[in-house]
Amino acid sequence: KGVDLWLASDAAIRRARAKESWQERLGGSVAFGLIPTYECFDALVKEHRGNFVAKRINGRSSEGILYSNTEAFRSDRTYDSGYIFQPFIEGDIITVDFACHPKSRQLIAVPRLEMLRTKNGAGTVVKILDPGLVRTAVAELCEELVLTGVMNCEFIWTKDKELRLIDINPRFSAGVSFSKMTGYDF
Repeated sequence: KGVDLWLASDAAIRRARAKESWQERLGGSVAFGLIPTYECFDALVKEHRGNFVAKRINGRSSEGILYSNTEAFRSDRTYDSGYIFQPFIEGDIITVDFACHPKSRQLIAVPRLEMLRTKNGAGTVVKILDPGLVRTAVAELCEELVLTGVMNCEFIWTKDKELRLIDINPRFSAGVSFSKMTGYDF
């Protein structure tokens, strides 16, 4: 039927989800930066003054995310374990649907600027971007984490024009239909 399956291995999925090991594996990236990440709330508050985000270590980053400047954060102490903590960084969210062939390492990347997002992080109004903006960054992710198959990653384009990695979703994105509209049917 002319279908070529580009599947991710279990190990690749674990590497993509292991935010706590990104610094070790991706800290030397030249195409993007990482957001400082703390596994302990006390370590964060010793080094960071300002708003921050608490994210679950496992699972989707949009589920259970807590922002320090909200009532939900102040009243919900569930973040005491199973969370990582990051400074809140302002900027534009760029999400990228990508596919990396498991053998040839051929890479396809379709980035989009999310102009309007739902509360749980799904882009509803987007602007498709030139793949050149993030291609090197996605290629580095695939190389360093040995990622294969179809996945999605999110970056923040900071006000200082820095690209910072937010998340890697080892699955189709909720907005994959936007990529299909550009002509690439993942």
